Amino acid sequence: MKNLIFPVIAGVLIAIQSIFNQKLSLKSGIWLTVTMVHLTGLIASLIAYAYFRNYNVSSLLSANKVFWLGGVLGVFIIGSVIQGITNLGPAYTFIVMIFCQVLAMFFIEKFGLFGFEKSPLRYTQILGIILMFIGVFLYRK
Repeated sequence: MKNLIFPVIAGVLIAIQSIFNQKLSLKSGIWLTVTMVHLTGLIASLIAYAYFRNYNVSSLLSANKVFWLGGVLGVFIIGSVIQGITNLGPAYTFIVMIFCQVLAMFFIEKFGLFGFEKSPLRYTQILGIILMFIGVFLYRK
């Protein structure tokens, strides 16, 4: 149960952050908002790194360079979330996003992509994905 606290915190904060980003973008546009989000995030992460210092830069340099693209992906993620909330509303945007995240992670685990071990396929997982897919459409009706 204690391991659930971080996903719960992340889920709530992502929802709040996305609303803040969308509201800011109404004043400044998507790409200036994305820039500000990353700039303020950089400042906050540098402060956190200075405080915790749990890794050194050489460990980062030794990582697979393809994983450095997380920041680039973040630019498109934030821009897409802002546009989704503007066009579809916050709740439906997140329902679609969460379904797509679960589906993507399902394939990453099943095929052992990005260094993850392959995991066995269970019928309950397929059933869960089907139910989520149905939920995406039921919510919109």
